[in-house]
Amino acid sequence: MKKILLVFICLLFLVGCDKKGCNNETVEFDHSGILTYYLDENPTDKLKELKLKVTNKGKETFYLLNDESIKISGFNFDKIGEYKALVTFNNNTYSFKYKVEIRKWDEKSSTSWYSNDNDTLYISTATELAGLAKLVNDGNDFSGKVIKLKYDIDLNNLPWIPIGTNGVGNYSEFNKYFSGTLDGDGHTIYNLYTKAEHKNVGEHLDSETSYYHFGLFGYVKNGTIKNVNIQNVDITNGMGNEFKRSFQGTGALVGYTNGEVLIENVKVLGKINIKGEYKVGGVVGSSGGASITVKNTYVRGDENSFIGGTDEEYKDTNNFGGIVGFTATSKTVLENVVTDIDVDGYTCGGIIGNVTEGTFSLTNACVYGDISNKEGSVVGGLVGGRFVNMKLSNCYIVGSVSSGSNTYADILVSKYGDSSVNIEVKNVYFNNATFDEEKVHNTLNATSLSKEELEKKIPLNLK
Repeated sequence: MKKILLVFICLLFLVGCDKKGCNNETVEFDHSGILTYYLDENPTDKLKELKLKVTNKGKETFYLLNDESIKISGFNFDKIGEYKALVTFNNNTYSFKYKVEIRKWDEKSSTSWYSNDNDTLYISTATELAGLAKLVNDGNDFSGKVIKLKYDIDLNNLPWIPIGTNGVGNYSEFNKYFSGTLDGDGHTIYNLYTKAEHKNVGEHLDSETSYYHFGLFGYVKNGTIKNVNIQNVDITNGMGNEFKRSFQGTGALVGYTNGEVLIENVKVLGKINIKGEYKVGGVVGSSGGASITVKNTYVRGDENSFIGGTDEEYKDTNNFGGIVGFTATSKTVLENVVTDIDVDGYTCGGIIGNVTEGTFSLTNACVYGDISNKEGSVVGGLVGGRFVNMKLSNCYIVGSVSSGSNTYADILVSKYGDSSVNIEVKNVYFNNATFDEEKVHNTLNATSLSKEELEKKIPLNLK
C-alpha cells in the first residue's frame, strides 16, 4: 500500500457565500490544524473522520464528509503536490486545501505483501521495496512473477541494500539474483544512495564496505525491468583488488546482469553522481551471459551530475558508460537511448564504456554530455572500446569528446581494441564545434555538422 503523507490545511472557503452561508448558518470543519493520512489506508473510509459542523440559531449539527447530502470533488491522491477540494452542502460550495507527499523510507522492510500463490504482486512503499530486496537476498529469485509498483517511492538517501546481493565485501558468491519482472508502471523511485568507505591499497582504492554489484538491483539474471524512473542517485562503490573488481558492476538501476535481460522505458533523472572502480554505467554497470537489450532509456542529469571513477588519478579505474559500463554478452542491443551527463574515466563512452564479446548494435542514440579521459586516450563519443563487430545507426553526439593524448581517442568508438573488427556506420553525426582534431580521431567517417545543423536533425524522441 502506498504510504503518502496527506496534509490537510484546514482552511474553509465559501465560493459565492461567506462563512455564515446564505441562510445565516455557520458552516466549518470540526477540526483544526493539520491532519495526516497514509494512503495505504482507504481514502473513502478516511472521509468518515472528517466532519462539517453546521451551527444554526445556536444548534450544532455534524455531517460526515461522506454523507449523501455532501458532494466532494477534486479530492484525489494520485500525485504529489498541493490541491484544493470543493465541498458542496445545501447548494453552497466550500473549499479546503490539501497536499500530498511521499512518506520517506526509515530503513525498515516488510514482506507482508508477498504471496507465493500470486503471479502478480504489488509494492506500494519503500518499506515493501526493501522487503523485495530481503526476499531476493534470502534466495527467492521471483522467476515467473511480475512485481508492479503502485506509487512513487522515496528511499530518503539512506543506505540501500540492493535487490540481489550476498552482502558487502563478498565477491566469492553470485547466487542471489532477481529473475522476475519489475514493472514500475511509470512511477519514480527517489533518492537512491550508497557510499562505501575506500582506503588506499598500493595503487588501488579498496573497500570491504562495497557491494560486489550495486544498483537498485544488484544482480538480475534472466529478468525484465521496465516502466520505472529513478530520480537523484548518489553512489560510491568499488573494490580495488584486481581480481575482485574484474567482475564488479555499478549502475543506478542494475549492478550486473546475466542471462537474457530486457530493460525498457527507464529514466534516470535529477542529480546523478555514480562513482566506482570498474564497470560503471548510468543504468547498468556490467553485463554477461546471452544478451542485454536496453530500449527507450534516458539518463538526464543536472549540471553537477557525473559518472566516473573513485580515484581521481585514474589508477586502473575503467569501463565507464552513460548507459552501460561494460558488456561481455553474446548480443548487446541498445535502441532509443539518450544520455545527458558527463562521463569521465579510462575506457569510457557516451553510451557504453566497453564491449568485449558478441555483437553490438546501437540505433537511435543521442549524447548531450561531455565525454573525457583526461589522463589517457581510450575514449569514444559512443563506445569506449573496439573489440567486436558493431552497427551504429542514427546517432548524434552533441557534447564534447576530449582526451589526454591522441593515441586512441575517436569521436565515435575509441581505437583501443581489435583493429580488424567491422563497424558499420549509418547516419551518425557530431558537433564540429567541440571536435579537437589534434587529439580525437574520426576514423569511422562520421558526419561533421554545426551545432545548429545537428540540433535540427535530432528527432523529437531523442531530445
